[in-house]
Amino acid sequence: MVREVLTLETRELKLGVIGSRVASVRSRGERESAVRVYDDGRVGTASAVGDVSVDALTEQARDALSLGIPYAPEPSRERSLRVSHEGAAMSLASLVDFTEALLVPLRADYPELIFSEGVTHRTQAFSLRNDQGLDLAYSRSTTTAVFLIKERGSANIIDSLAVTEGPDLTVENTLASLRPKLDNHSNRAPSPSGRTRVVFAGTAPHAGGALLQLFERGCLARGYATGSSIFSGRIGDTSRPFHPDFRLVDSRDAARLRVCPFDMEGVVRDTPDLDIIRGGALRNVAASKRDALQFGLPATGSGIGDLDQLPNSGFSRLMVAPTAPTLAALLDGEPGVLVWLAAGGDVTPAGDVALPVQVSFQLDPEGNITHRLGGATFTGSVFDLFGDDFVGASEEAVEPQSDDRWLVTHMQAHGTS
Repeated sequence: MVREVLTLETRELKLGVIGSRVASVRSRGERESAVRVYDDGRVGTASAVGDVSVDALTEQARDALSLGIPYAPEPSRERSLRVSHEGAAMSLASLVDFTEALLVPLRADYPELIFSEGVTHRTQAFSLRNDQGLDLAYSRSTTTAVFLIKERGSANIIDSLAVTEGPDLTVENTLASLRPKLDNHSNRAPSPSGRTRVVFAGTAPHAGGALLQLFERGCLARGYATGSSIFSGRIGDTSRPFHPDFRLVDSRDAARLRVCPFDMEGVVRDTPDLDIIRGGALRNVAASKRDALQFGLPATGSGIGDLDQLPNSGFSRLMVAPTAPTLAALLDGEPGVLVWLAAGGDVTPAGDVALPVQVSFQLDPEGNITHRLGGATFTGSVFDLFGDDFVGASEEAVEPQSDDRWLVTHMQAHGTS
């Protein structure tokens, strides 16, 4: 019998913003604990929030073994690792001062816009230990400013979005991130139309993540093995190749990125970057140890999930490997369209993508925003977007504090205004 103990401590300070002013202040601290007990191919689990006895949770987990929940893999063992990605320390008072100082110029310089949502400072510390010498710990702190933007008099729920995140946000670097979009918010031109060089700002769900979600959903062990994925049966298949320069990796490289270096099953990969697409073909799908055994796939250190559940297969940080130094190099003397807010996209079983884009900006050949464009739906096949239509990804970060990089491809734009 092997006992595994997991703990997650979270401290969160959040300021709510309504009408471009601080409207609420919230402070939250929470400790979550879980115990897994493995015995004879079964697992029992128990979890609780708050101060709790690990011994009491262990007894509950042992009792849960009678449920017969299968877990055939051997638990991880004999590995010690500690990684911390710290940021600037923020008290509630300093977060209030920061947010107020940020809102003053936003109100003054953009009186036609109303800002809502807020600023959050979050610190998390996670540990995973067991009786077989496993001792892993990871901590991270970050500050995130998210502003939903509404034009005065607009009938829309929101008209745009402004987001920035980093370990050490200041009023100066946050405004520098927000201003290029805000300065051109009302400087509008017609919707894009036809074949378009499209630029995605990293992997956020509202931006480049809208495309990479195709792989996040389609390259999981269960979907791949059961035939429900558009990529099922394609590992190693080059009959419909991806672009030779397109390399998609799931990274747990904590030396390079602010990411946890181990998964929820306590696996530390020998090579932190897992190739998903390389050399024109699918190479791996995300598989936890349990899913790998069930579906006959290689285990890839891809167990994710909350403490109170058994890990499922999933990705840590899915990203495209750089092919050029800067965004300007990817534009190669041509203008582009920056997708800034996209929601409601879908993909057919054949891989055809439709991506409604609510907010986009025209970029000049140097990558500077010149004006805002009308709404459009962008379409294409996933095998073309990352095949013949693929341009590349940058080494240059989207923002100085960001791990995200620019992603550029071609899509067909169907303007709505």
